[in-house]
Amino acid sequence: AGELAEKEGRRLEERVSVLGTLYLSTMVSLPFLVIMLICSDLLISFAFGNSWKIAGQYASILSVGVAMSMIVSPISSILIINKSLGTAFYFSLAEFCFRSIPFFLAVFVDGFSPLIAVACISFGNVVLYTVGFVRMARLADVMVSDYMIKIKHIVFWLLICFCPALVARLASDSLLEVIVIVFLGLLLYSLLMLKTVRVK
Repeated sequence: AGELAEKEGRRLEERVSVLGTLYLSTMVSLPFLVIMLICSDLLISFAFGNSWKIAGQYASILSVGVAMSMIVSPISSILIINKSLGTAFYFSLAEFCFRSIPFFLAVFVDGFSPLIAVACISFGNVVLYTVGFVRMARLADVMVSDYMIKIKHIVFWLLICFCPALVARLASDSLLEVIVIVFLGLLLYSLLMLKTVRVK
């Protein structure tokens, strides 16, 4: 009975740790995603010239998959802890395929443009890390609904803080105006999240 109670205690501790890690990684990843979607093309055009604007669009598309990987990657050690090395292997293999196949198609298939390749890579990352998230969360007895409930206030404050920046971006291509509003939104979001973490 004592051994069973100890095992249950470890499982509960693991669950709390994984859920807390997902909470923090989501808190950091979502503003990164929003900022990249809003102004990456403006930033890259400003830094390298208008001819690089397409690179900013690529960055915006890729940021979706990158943000998903930023959320999920910190809990990947759960695969090792739970001796799911087979899952880790297949995950790495799928990741390699999702990231390399679109490049080969872009090179060898007519009409398969670099933009489509980038979109495929980002979409592949989203699918891959979503499946990985569900699998890793289950290993720690974390339900997707638990995660969604925990992060709902993050999403709420994210929308409140960055909606003005989105409106400014849609209304204007002025880099200075957009960057100032994004910075103020990020500052407000950071203060709110810092207060939330301290309360917790």
